[in-house]
Amino acid sequence: SKGGSFGTAGFARLVNVKTEVIMAAVSLGYNSLLVDGDIVFLKNPMPQLMAGLNKYDIQIQDDDKGGRNSGFMMCKASPWSLGF
Repeated sequence: SKGGSFGTAGFARLVNVKTEVIMAAVSLGYNSLLVDGDIVFLKNPMPQLMAGLNKYDIQIQDDDKGGRNSGFMMCKASPWSLGF
């Protein structure tokens, strides 16, 4: 893959670009959802995600070890999200 394998400099660059893209949209005042192409939804996630924005500024996929995973990010247009 062009992004490189997990843990490589190429992978880190890819994650940074994805974060920059979503934060650019948030800075323009848009609540934003970024989803990698290998994510599959079995039902429409938007009602739950939109409801989650009432409580959380950022919703991020976690991996099986409890860490953040950049494959899925929902960000509320808020100062807190921009500071993240």
